[in-house]
Amino acid sequence: MFPLVRYFSLTSLIVFVLAFIVIFFGMSRNALNIIIGLREESNIALTRVYADTILNDYGEFIATAENMSAEEIMASDEFLALDADLRQLTQGSNIIKIKIYALNGLTIYSSEFDQIGEYKTDNSGFQAGLIGDVASELTYKDTFNAFEGNIEDIDIVESYVPLQSATTGEINGVIELYDDVTNLLSFVNQRIALAGTALATLFITLYAILYFIVRYAQKIMSQQRHQIEKHVGEIALANTNLQIANAQAKEATRLKSEFLSTMSHELRTPLNAIIGYSGIITSGIAGDVDERAQGMVKRIQDSGQHLLMLINNVLDISKIEAGRLTIVKDKTDIHELVASVEEQLQVLADEKSLTLNVDVSSAVPTYLMIDSERVKQIIINLLSNAIKFTEEGTVSLTVDWKDHRLDIDVSDTGIGIPAHSLDYIFDEFRQVDGSSTRTTGGTGLGLAIVRKFTEAMDGQVSVRSTLNQGTTFNVVIDAQALDILQIEPQTT
Repeated sequence: MFPLVRYFSLTSLIVFVLAFIVIFFGMSRNALNIIIGLREESNIALTRVYADTILNDYGEFIATAENMSAEEIMASDEFLALDADLRQLTQGSNIIKIKIYALNGLTIYSSEFDQIGEYKTDNSGFQAGLIGDVASELTYKDTFNAFEGNIEDIDIVESYVPLQSATTGEINGVIELYDDVTNLLSFVNQRIALAGTALATLFITLYAILYFIVRYAQKIMSQQRHQIEKHVGEIALANTNLQIANAQAKEATRLKSEFLSTMSHELRTPLNAIIGYSGIITSGIAGDVDERAQGMVKRIQDSGQHLLMLINNVLDISKIEAGRLTIVKDKTDIHELVASVEEQLQVLADEKSLTLNVDVSSAVPTYLMIDSERVKQIIINLLSNAIKFTEEGTVSLTVDWKDHRLDIDVSDTGIGIPAHSLDYIFDEFRQVDGSSTRTTGGTGLGLAIVRKFTEAMDGQVSVRSTLNQGTTFNVVIDAQALDILQIEPQTT
């Protein structure tokens, strides 16, 4: 079984942790960018205020200071006045330090006097200010020298803003503002921590819900798997039992076929004697017999012939089932064969006052290489069936030669066959009317034998019928036309 819960636990935990890290740090980064952006906008606004004051009062000093030394700058009265004004302007604000750079990068003012006279030429923030842009950066300082003295553990936003005249738009220098955002950042970090906690709680809750859903799903899958395994086992057992039953049925069929074959042989011997002796009596060879006894013996002979036909059918079907059916092809005059069948069955037709029409096409060769006994039995079975189920009208036999094949049609004007019965009329022991009240006799083997014999000779049999109008059976058998007079029998 696929360990769904285990793989889900590992995979989803990794996904949730990575998602939390990405979202949390993305949120933190976004918050910091917002802080920097807000302080940058505030510093730009402050710079504009400072610029008006500084440029109006100290514009000339800034312009000339870039050529002065640090000592000369700090010794001038303008520097001291500028320092006092800037300290006053930033009082009560978050600006804790200011630096002013001349256009050549010289630091001409810093609240940390030691930095005056330094150059910022290569600083990217200063370079941005020279072209009118603003650059800001969030930094952390362990110790920072501000207006009010040293400050420890402080977060600062450094902003480089162009010192630009409001009237002319001319850039006279760059001012650097140091904005204390320690408290603001602490507040934001607290909110970020709360948001992170809420996000983590949400993820944990979602993970727990999904975990129990997956666990329940695995439980259902496990139950279904057990049920499937149980069903598979039952099916396997049923298949085994079916195979055993099938083998037993085949063995029973084989034993039945052997028994019927043996019994048929045993029954035919005394039955042939009965038929033979009754024939001798009716022929008068054994002496004169009165008319009443003659009739009784004739009935014995007819019943014996009928019983022999039934036994022969059982024997034939037993041979077929036992796989002992052989096809022996010999040189056969099909015209004589049909004539003998007509003579044999004319009596049955006359007894029911039926017209028996027999037509052998002139296209049929005189001699064919076929199993004459099997073909003769096919025709007899079909004609006997047609006469049996026809009360009035005509029974016809037509024999033709088409595409090197013997084509046999047997049709009647009898009761016909229902459409639903056409599927099984060739099955063994099956009859259209199998009830105890049926008016016709028989074992239900005649058509089964017709099909078996036809297929054994590589032929096909078909039927078409209309209820209460009649039925036509068609048998097509491969045959070889012969022009020679003698040929040895062939067994297949």
